[in-house]
Amino acid sequence: MAKIVLGIDVSKLTLDVALIFDNRTLCRQFQNSRAGFKSIAAWLESLQIKQVHACLEATGIYGQAVALFLHECGHLVSVVNPLRIKGYASANMQRKKTDRLDARLIAAFCLTQEPDQWQPPSAAVKHLQSPVAESRGFGRNASGGRKSADKCRSPNQIEHRANNYVGKRRNK
Repeated sequence: MAKIVLGIDVSKLTLDVALIFDNRTLCRQFQNSRAGFKSIAAWLESLQIKQVHACLEATGIYGQAVALFLHECGHLVSVVNPLRIKGYASANMQRKKTDRLDARLIAAFCLTQEPDQWQPPSAAVKHLQSPVAESRGFGRNASGGRKSADKCRSPNQIEHRANNYVGKRRNK
């Protein structure tokens, strides 16, 4: 059976998606909300697609919920560094840039490059990302100002900070 991929271009309010299967590409736009995620699932079901390899750029907080939703629905998910997608676009001489074209590009990247599968963050990482952790001083820089919620960190850095935090809390 041929590989089925779903490229997702994420923005604050919308998800532009490109589905590649059976040598064709279908493009749609959905809301970046729980209702939109359910619409994606219903759309895939209407096409009798049980599992896709979904791929999206690591764009901070805007893509986390859809990645988690698709993972929980049993789909393979890859969250990729945007520089890899940009390099792929350059190598394929793609110069035009729209959300729809970006979704197609991400789908093509997923199909040809087969990026690693993403795993949801651990409970410790989720705790650090919660508002409670923020109210306890996490999420603030040395000067006391808030850090950007969109700042990218590697999963290893986040896991290390989370484990240190949880260990310190247990020792109190």
